[in-house]
Amino acid sequence: MATTRKGNDQKLAVGQNRDEADGDEETPLLRNYDNENSSRRSTKTQLFLCVCILGTELCERLTFFGTAANLVPYCEDVLKLQTPVPSQINLSFVGKMKIL
Repeated sequence: MATTRKGNDQKLAVGQNRDEADGDEETPLLRNYDNENSSRRSTKTQLFLCVCILGTELCERLTFFGTAANLVPYCEDVLKLQTPVPSQINLSFVGKMKIL
């Protein structure tokens, strides 16, 4: 049977998973650095990630409200739809987006 080398000199069979070979589910997948700068870096990283998430949410909301505001004039002017239909399209668009 063919084998491959694993990082810590244990052999794995070709069809065998690392979980089956180790049997150790307690070891973390990411390294934990225990120095003074790790807490500061993680706080800066968390702050950066929060800013990115909030910026993305802001852009999504601006896109949604911009589309909803321009949908009625677009339906009336470009598509030449009669008066109640553009409002119904706008209401169904807003309702479907709120559900999602």
